[in-house]
Amino acid sequence: MNNYICTCCKSKTDDDVQSSDDKDQCKSKYTKDHLLRDLFLWSIFMDMPEMAKIILVHVPSRICAALVASAIFKRYAKLSTTVYLKQRFQKQALEFETYAAMFIDKCYEYNERLACELLIREIPLFGNITCMQVNYLQY
Repeated sequence: MNNYICTCCKSKTDDDVQSSDDKDQCKSKYTKDHLLRDLFLWSIFMDMPEMAKIILVHVPSRICAALVASAIFKRYAKLSTTVYLKQRFQKQALEFETYAAMFIDKCYEYNERLACELLIREIPLFGNITCMQVNYLQY
């Protein structure tokens, strides 16, 4: 029995044969961007910020992704039981937050209106949340 990575495809048995249309539909639902997002979130949840920074360069919605990472690390810091872990998670949250802020600053220097639109546009890759909503959820 073969299993497929995405949830839109069922397990293939000897009795079931998928048509090429089903396979094309499956490919269109789980794209490279989804894969990068999932790897990015996995690296954050597994506390691998260096790997997350490498993947972040390839994620299409970098600002939102960096803010999501910052929010997760802030939550980790809040729930930490030791001072060392709390400080480490706070530092990691600050690094991702600073990256997002620097990116927005550069966009703002280029075009003020478009930079503002970046902050309020919905990001389908992250469940149609806006950067402003992610920032609000951190507090």
